Amino acid sequence: MKRASLSMAVLWVAGAAFVVLANSGERERGTELARVERKLCGAWEGQTGCSGDFRFRADGTFELKHYGPGGMEMTGSWRMRTIVQPPTLILTRGRSEDPDEVGKTLEFKVVHLDAKALRLKSGPNTIHEYERVKP
Repeated sequence: MKRASLSMAVLWVAGAAFVVLANSGERERGTELARVERKLCGAWEGQTGCSGDFRFRADGTFELKHYGPGGMEMTGSWRMRTIVQPPTLILTRGRSEDPDEVGKTLEFKVVHLDAKALRLKSGPNTIHEYERVKP
């Protein structure tokens, strides 16, 4: 009887430790996501052809102007997926010059992000480079 109680106690402690570790991992991922999102917020000016100019807002909305060869403009919502590496920026189009594109998503791998520079990868060989616009 004592062995069964001891075994149950050991299992309970191991289970509790697993829950604590799992929750701390979720908090760390949440902290990392918040850190990346804060860095992204603001205005970015494209430095490579057709990259356009972004404005990312803390409320999860974006504006993109001068994008692509036709200088397209669009607005919508953005979110970051950090569960994969490198993180992925996901844009959902809310308004676009092409009505067939509304509601569709664009995905960019975040190759580099710091206080001054942003590099996004779309497709196998396309890198868009941006510099932060000073307020």
